[in-house]
Amino acid sequence: MIKHQEFTHVGQNSKLHGNLHFQGKTQLEGAIIGEIHMLYQSPLILGIDSKVEGKIFCHNLEIYGIIQADIEATGKVIIYPSADVSGTIKAKSIEVLPGAEVNMAAHTLT
Repeated sequence: MIKHQEFTHVGQNSKLHGNLHFQGKTQLEGAIIGEIHMLYQSPLILGIDSKVEGKIFCHNLEIYGIIQADIEATGKVIIYPSADVSGTIKAKSIEVLPGAEVNMAAHTLT
């Protein structure tokens, strides 16, 4: 038995809808429609097979998948070359790596 598990992994064939809250390091590979709330500054990774529509509230975020969302991050957002991102981003720091497709309004927080 695993005790005190501090991570979550949602597989690529999963589909979740609703207002979702995660605690601990979280990697999402499936499809999500709704709101994602990360608790206690837990890191969020949206993997290469992820498809997210809605809103994301987090600290640090790494994006590899297809995202149509409004993002509010108190930390850093990194958008990788495999990503396709549209929507808005408000974050302390935003890094877009070469090859990433972005169609967004973004600004950094002070």
